[in-house]
Amino acid sequence: MADNLQIQAKKASHYLAWGVIIYSIISTFLYIKFQTNLEDYITWWIVIFCVMTVILAYTKRGLYNLLINNPYLFSFSKKEEAITESINVPAIHNDTSSEVNDSTKEQVIDNADKSNGFLSNLSDAYEKSLKEHNEKNTERKKLIFEEITKYCFYILAPFLSKEDISILLENINHMIAGNTDLYKQIRSNADNPLRSSDIRHLGYNLKSRLNISKGVISIFLKKTFPYELRDASIETIERNLRDTVSSTIKIDIPNDGDYHFKTLNNSHL
Repeated sequence: MADNLQIQAKKASHYLAWGVIIYSIISTFLYIKFQTNLEDYITWWIVIFCVMTVILAYTKRGLYNLLINNPYLFSFSKKEEAITESINVPAIHNDTSSEVNDSTKEQVIDNADKSNGFLSNLSDAYEKSLKEHNEKNTERKKLIFEEITKYCFYILAPFLSKEDISILLENINHMIAGNTDLYKQIRSNADNPLRSSDIRHLGYNLKSRLNISKGVISIFLKKTFPYELRDASIETIERNLRDTVSSTIKIDIPNDGDYHFKTLNNSHL
């Protein structure tokens, strides 16, 4: 709207400028050539033209506002038709709206039922998947502990009695459950004792199957074998779980995702 007004103003100023220039040239020519002053002839015509222009503008504006505010003032017979149509339309609209609303409500209810059924199926699928996962996890933990039990009885038989190996396995269960205050002490055979490096490597092999931290396994070793590790702090044990010191119990690194001991595989147990 503003752009149109600017264009019209530019055009008007353009034509007015040319009109002033042409008037100046003509009036100057007549005055020089014939000593005729145009102002004596056209001044009143200019005044009359300006007055008529103003009157026309106000008349046009008044009629425009009148027609806008009274659209049926000059429509005569069309007025009744328009009124009749305006009365009939709401009734049709209400009926249609009612039908649409009923249809929409039915569709919303149907979609809600489908959504509830879908969510119920998802919930059942989630519960089933979680149950299967927990069962597999429980079964895997059971298999890992069975493997550790076989490993401990096999690898520690020369160093510990059956009773001490059983206590060791109980301590492993307490470690898994987080009951570190239930650890019991054991001591290797006096005639064939475990060295510090053997115990550290045993701890590393257990840690690799149980997915526990170095700190947890180091505390477990320190409290289970306090005599053999009397000169080693927990920090020292943690730093040297996988050292290269010579030992009877070797480092046994499992394959990715596996928990079996290669020592047992080599022994055909």
